[in-house]
Amino acid sequence: LFQLKHTQARNLANQFDRLFRNQNRARTGIQTSIISDDDTNSIIAIGSETDIQRLRDLIEKLDVPDAGGQEIRVFPLEGLDATTLSNYLRRMLGPNGEAFADAGTNSLVVYDSTEILDRIEKIVNQLAERGVNQVLEFRKLDYADADYLATNVINQIAQEKMRGSGRRTPEVTAFSEPTSNSLIILGASEELDYYLKLVEEFDNPSAAGGEVRLFQLKYTEANSLANQFDRLFRNQSRGRAGVQTSVIADPETNSLIAVGSELDLKRLEDLISKLDVPDAGGLEVRVFTLEGVSASNLSNYLQRMVSPKGQVFPDQMTNSLVVYDTPEFLDRVEKIINQLSEKEFEDAFEIRKLSHAEASTLITPINNYLQLRATRSGMRSPSVGIYPETSSNSVLIFGPTNEIKAITNLIDQLDVEGVLDREPVVFELKYIDAQRIARELEALLLRARPSGAQRPAIVAEQNSNTLVVVAENSEIEMIRDILKKMDVPEAGGLETVVIPLKNASAQELATNLKPPMVSSRSLIFADTLSNSLVVTDTHEGILKIRELLATLDGDDRQMVYEVRPLENTTFTSIQTQLDQFLQHEARIKNLRQPMTQIMGDADANSVVIYGPTEEVDLLMGLIDRLDAESLYDRAPRIFFLEKAQAQEVATLLQQILLSGRGRRSADAPRIQAYPETNSIVVIASEPDIKRVEGLIADLDKGKQTGVETRVFPLKNANPQDLLQVLSPLVGQPAKLSADTQARIIIYTDTPANLDELQSLIDQLDEISSEGELVTHVQALKNTDSSTVSNVLSQYSAQLAQRKGRRTPLTQVFPDPVSNSVTVVGPTDEVSLMKDLIGELDAESLREREIEIYYLERASATDAAREINQLMAQLSRGPNAPRVGTNLESNALVVVATPADLIIIERIIEGIDSDLAGLRRTEVIPLEHADAQTLYQTLSQMAG
Repeated sequence: LFQLKHTQARNLANQFDRLFRNQNRARTGIQTSIISDDDTNSIIAIGSETDIQRLRDLIEKLDVPDAGGQEIRVFPLEGLDATTLSNYLRRMLGPNGEAFADAGTNSLVVYDSTEILDRIEKIVNQLAERGVNQVLEFRKLDYADADYLATNVINQIAQEKMRGSGRRTPEVTAFSEPTSNSLIILGASEELDYYLKLVEEFDNPSAAGGEVRLFQLKYTEANSLANQFDRLFRNQSRGRAGVQTSVIADPETNSLIAVGSELDLKRLEDLISKLDVPDAGGLEVRVFTLEGVSASNLSNYLQRMVSPKGQVFPDQMTNSLVVYDTPEFLDRVEKIINQLSEKEFEDAFEIRKLSHAEASTLITPINNYLQLRATRSGMRSPSVGIYPETSSNSVLIFGPTNEIKAITNLIDQLDVEGVLDREPVVFELKYIDAQRIARELEALLLRARPSGAQRPAIVAEQNSNTLVVVAENSEIEMIRDILKKMDVPEAGGLETVVIPLKNASAQELATNLKPPMVSSRSLIFADTLSNSLVVTDTHEGILKIRELLATLDGDDRQMVYEVRPLENTTFTSIQTQLDQFLQHEARIKNLRQPMTQIMGDADANSVVIYGPTEEVDLLMGLIDRLDAESLYDRAPRIFFLEKAQAQEVATLLQQILLSGRGRRSADAPRIQAYPETNSIVVIASEPDIKRVEGLIADLDKGKQTGVETRVFPLKNANPQDLLQVLSPLVGQPAKLSADTQARIIIYTDTPANLDELQSLIDQLDEISSEGELVTHVQALKNTDSSTVSNVLSQYSAQLAQRKGRRTPLTQVFPDPVSNSVTVVGPTDEVSLMKDLIGELDAESLREREIEIYYLERASATDAAREINQLMAQLSRGPNAPRVGTNLESNALVVVATPADLIIIERIIEGIDSDLAGLRRTEVIPLEHADAQTLYQTLSQMAG
């Protein structure tokens, strides 16, 4: 029996009986039962000792003073922990309320006013319906109205979400606790976060005293509107009530939630009615707050520019512009407003209707151009704005009058048929001149343009040094690439040209045209589409490159670039020879200039070569030979042969130049044949080079069948003297020459003649070992040089015959001009010739002739004396015969008329015969008889 002092027994008994009946029986099998005794306000209970103790504890907690009007209720829980829930619910209880858990039955025991118990019962029922994993959040609000927020915001949003998701129950449920202006939200933990943030959004000082309203949108995206509306209302001052209107979106229900003054919410409702319209797909809304510009005036201008479904209207309270249109249009409007808000300018405005270009296409490049101008002027943004009005294909221009005029001039240049149906692109140039490069680039595009392609256009704006280019995308990219390479600091003050090529590859040339072939300031790259070179250089450098390209572009063969470092020589030392080689190659190809170009790099001591592959290969081989060893005091020289074979001539030159003493030293001549070009490379001293020039002039003859050239080295003889001796013996087409320094004879003839000459040269050279060959020149006073020469030559032949030689060693050469003879031969023979010349030139021949008779038996002295005695009887006067002697050869030298020579010959026959000792010769003068008749008669008698 429990006697109650403050609480009504019946109320407690009913709740306690319900509590204990919900638990299982104790181990003793006793079911605890509780009843009340109203007369004594007591509770009578029967049950286990444990339950009775629990009951005693509950009564102590609940039978307290000031319990009037209080009730108790027990809420058995399933799936929820009574202890945890009691902790949450205590914040909802009144001052005298009590809530605690009965762990034995997992029940919630709540003691409070009926109103509070009803709210708690509702919560418990909701929890029972939702099942497990539910969370209860309690929020005491400082500014917002808990009941309004729970009913008109949270629960309404939850209901909308439930309908949209097809769920049977809302994801959360909100309750208000008016006495404490608290909010209780029940739901799954992952779903509560959104609503709790929503509560924080509206429970702030600026929202105090404001109303909260939910606007369900049908067509327009809530997020887009919420951001713009919130921006709109935040830009205005607070209303009289001091409420700051705030707008947020609930994306899942596509709703707007706003808190603010009644007036602002009305304005918001009007805005939503205008913007939440059908067919709004792809459209967005933006709010632009204006400063210094009337929203009403600007909306009138912009209204003509919006799309058919777009809207523009002002909000006069905030001087804002509300624009509802495509994102692209909104971006343009934002740009317009930014410019208008940031600048102060004359309120000038012009609309320019376009004839050919599309307004939307034209705007971007011109705005880019304007921004570039502004940047270069130190301004943050242009002083003029330009915007498209697509419905009428017009351009709207805001700004100072003079600026508007400049823009309209630019538009006129671009609004040309066939140009602006493509999007223009603006290029800002920093270092190169826009006007100059515009001409070159436009010419380049026209050359590269395929047949039937649209005409490109390039407009230069001098003030900002910019280019506005209208062309195909591929051409735009080409120009972008060109300008990226050209518009660099190194190009400052230089000229730029585009040079089209006919045959050579622009890409290949651009890769290989490097210093020192071009200047170090040159910027060269290729445009492969038009096969052109874009060149930036000084005026002089461009002229040089044009001249170079005139040669390199003359053939379509493959060009290569090589750099050959030099080890033993320098470029200056061999440049002449390399140029000579290239000139020769050009000449045989009928070119005015060489195709291959060479440059020297002094710093690297190398040769830079650029030209056709085959020529570069030949030149590299030539450089290998020129650079094979140190030049010392030698110089290189190339000789190109026209008729002879280079290899054969080189072999002969080696024999000639290397035959002397000491010619194997470091500075000895080096000779190398170059069969590919039929040339000979000679590295030698200047004297040797001159010798080679003369030798090659003699040796560069066309090859004849059966003819060859040999070199005959001499040991003793003087080559020049020997050449004089041998020259008369050489006929056509043989060729004989000598090299004094090398002491050689060079002879071209048939092999048989060469062998014969070899024998003769050996003899002459051997003779010269005993006595050198000598040369004697004798001027004649009385006798003709030709006559004397013939006699002496016959005499020399007789001497050779008598000495067993096939060829005479001594040679005689007449000189009709000086009437002299030159005798070359061994000293002894030349001495004989000198004596003989004295005999022959003793007096004038007049009508006489000279003959030499070699005696075999008779003594020349005796014979001469006898003949002179006999002939003195027969002939007198100026033409009298004269007979001299040459003792060394036992010969008679006779000078006589032809008639006297007949007589003398007969006398010699008699004297120089076997019977000479038995006979004598006598002259018998006749006085009466005829000598001829008598001669015939006596001849018959003598038999």
